[in-house]
Amino acid sequence: YNNLTALAGGSNTARATNDLDTSWHHVAAVISGTSASVYIDGIDQTADGVIGALGSGTEILLIGQYGGGGANFNGLLDEIRISPNTRSAAWIQAQYRSMNGGYLTISD
Repeated sequence: YNNLTALAGGSNTARATNDLDTSWHHVAAVISGTSASVYIDGIDQTADGVIGALGSGTEILLIGQYGGGGANFNGLLDEIRISPNTRSAAWIQAQYRSMNGGYLTISD
């Protein structure tokens, strides 16, 4: 996957439309049933939004690695949040803007 942003549930993987460069990016994903959305820097970049349904079980949560092993993420993670609530596109956009100064104007 190179730097492709993807998330998986069951045997299906949802993907974003673009690879990430070496700059910092805000990446968020929302899973609802068998649909997923992947946001990069507050914009929905979903290329394939079909995902296997998530459920409880004994599988481990992998962040930064392909589920079959290998394809490890080569970079840094600053903050990871997992929520039981489905977040809206507006909420994700607001989170991104609040973290990059989009809601703040500084002047002399």
